Amino acid sequence: MYTPIVKGWITEQAQEITSLAIQVHGGMGFIEETGVAQHARDARILPIYEGTNGIQAIDLIGRKLYSDKGKAMASLLEEIEAELKESTSVHADKVKAVLHQAKRATEYCLSSMQKNPVLGTGLAYSYMMLMGYLIGAWLQLRAVQLSKQEGSQLDNAQQKSWLQSASFYCDHVLPRAGAHFDSIERGQSSIDDLDENSFNR
Repeated sequence: MYTPIVKGWITEQAQEITSLAIQVHGGMGFIEETGVAQHARDARILPIYEGTNGIQAIDLIGRKLYSDKGKAMASLLEEIEAELKESTSVHADKVKAVLHQAKRATEYCLSSMQKNPVLGTGLAYSYMMLMGYLIGAWLQLRAVQLSKQEGSQLDNAQQKSWLQSASFYCDHVLPRAGAHFDSIERGQSSIDDLDENSFNR
């Protein structure tokens, strides 16, 4: 179940990251001397390799979610919820809010797929991205927690760096999940208005 989320969500992030890398270099980033433009070209193939991200999203909502009526996904969300209950992070409530959205989004997607397995896939991409942002936050908080445990190989500076990374992610990246949830919650009607003739125009 992780495969389409990991492959799809992370390779979408790669497009933004390499684009920003060019931007950081200014005009120099667009020419070959810095080498950063090559990273952007190399990253561009990632959403296409091993099944395009659209296919990965449909795989998630169809073969992974709908095929077992959401049992595996429910198990994953329960695991995340259990860890968040034990979390001492100041960002735990933000992740819990997105977890709640993910639960509702899962219900919406299952309902849409049951109603029409073809048009139901119209929610697939937003669902994949929402789950990616949630899992990313969950693993960030887990990493910070592990870094603080006795026997950790990280020194204080490294622990601080991990904490800063998690804080930045939860403040600036995680909120994007909300937009994908809104698309799932409010967007099915415009998809339902489509019919077979819409695809033949």
